[in-house]
Amino acid sequence: MRMKTYLFTIFLLLVIMHLASPGGMVFAQPDEIVRDSDMMPLFPDLEAGKGDAEKKKSGRTEWETVDIKLFRVTPVSGNNPFHTREPVRNFNGETYPTITAIKQRARGQTTAHGGGCNPSTATARVTARNASQGVCYTMDTAAGTCKVTADTHCPNSAFFVDQRPAVWHPNQLRIQEIQPAIWRITQFPPCIDSGATWCLFTPGTYDLVLLEVATGRQWRINISFTGNGVDPWSIFNYASFTVTINSVTALN
Repeated sequence: MRMKTYLFTIFLLLVIMHLASPGGMVFAQPDEIVRDSDMMPLFPDLEAGKGDAEKKKSGRTEWETVDIKLFRVTPVSGNNPFHTREPVRNFNGETYPTITAIKQRARGQTTAHGGGCNPSTATARVTARNASQGVCYTMDTAAGTCKVTADTHCPNSAFFVDQRPAVWHPNQLRIQEIQPAIWRITQFPPCIDSGATWCLFTPGTYDLVLLEVATGRQWRINISFTGNGVDPWSIFNYASFTVTINSVTALN
């Protein structure tokens, strides 16, 4: 009986030794699976300058730890994903109301929120003794577009530029808000005479500031006015005048 106990004890020790070996650890946790990895020298030029003897110094591989921290990312051009107010609909520091508008701006097309409506030009002509066209400025913030067109009536425009009779207003044009409840001009050209929604001025290049009342958004419009020729009927100042939008810049 003592011999059987001795043999059983030896058998049990052999089983324990087998389970403890690498091939016998059937219950051990598997090693972490590395699905992908890569390695590259941090400073290739410095690594290339080392000799083989120095690399193999003392038969050991020497490791250095370097902490790399990003404090600021500044885009040179294009969309800025770190824009604090609008990380998606922005381009070169300016925001846009739609993705379509930012795509147009990125392609170099004119929009109402970036480089403006340049070139956007319209010429209004005297059409009869007492009849003359004007120039309408229309802005669509949803589509990100703006334009000037020659017409005699502009009910849906932001403002309208026309001529006044030369006998009362020599060498002058008039700019008039069309929908003051929707669009307001908060900065007019230097006025010779003015009212709540209009201003008389001489041709030249000026900055206007246009306010969208509902949203509070404002744009600076650099705009040129040019008088062309003399009215053959001597009623208006010019035979025609040209309005050119040079740039439109979002202020907020």
